[in-house]
Amino acid sequence: HVIGTPVIATGQTCSKVRQSSQLLLPADCTASGFYITNARNYLFGNAASGGWAGFAFPTLPTALNIHQWAHINPSSREILQFEGNSAHSSGYWWQSAGTIYFGGKLWHPRDGTLRYNPCRTHPARSGLTRLVDTKVFLSRGVGVSHWGEKPELVGFEASDVALSTAMLGEGYMANAVITCRTG
Repeated sequence: HVIGTPVIATGQTCSKVRQSSQLLLPADCTASGFYITNARNYLFGNAASGGWAGFAFPTLPTALNIHQWAHINPSSREILQFEGNSAHSSGYWWQSAGTIYFGGKLWHPRDGTLRYNPCRTHPARSGLTRLVDTKVFLSRGVGVSHWGEKPELVGFEASDVALSTAMLGEGYMANAVITCRTG
């Protein structure tokens, strides 16, 4: 379940959420099965069910909290491996949500208090995002929603989703199987 008031949106924009004494990490208002701020990891064989998104990869222009002054841009880091993962039954709160979602923005403004915009933001991810043998199904919204420069789907399956993919940037899709059922 989300912590605090869930972010409910119908379009591609929504309200920003501020850190508070009741909400230390503003992204908790969009609880996801996997919420990954550091894409430079190996993610394989995982299954996510429910949540605002199954897998969420927000844009972070800088590191967070005590590391916010480090000279790195986490959103430019490539995913080392995302293979054999699946997600389903996500996107209840936002009809444009991705079951696997690369978007939103988590950052420190000048006052140091964390802010979060869970919807479409710019700049988006700039690191390579390669998803291999990925399955999404039973989603109210989008199977894979990617706001970034380098999305790549290889061996992608989508079933019973409103929209299989929404990718911004020069993307690549190979061996995709998309099935739609009605009734």
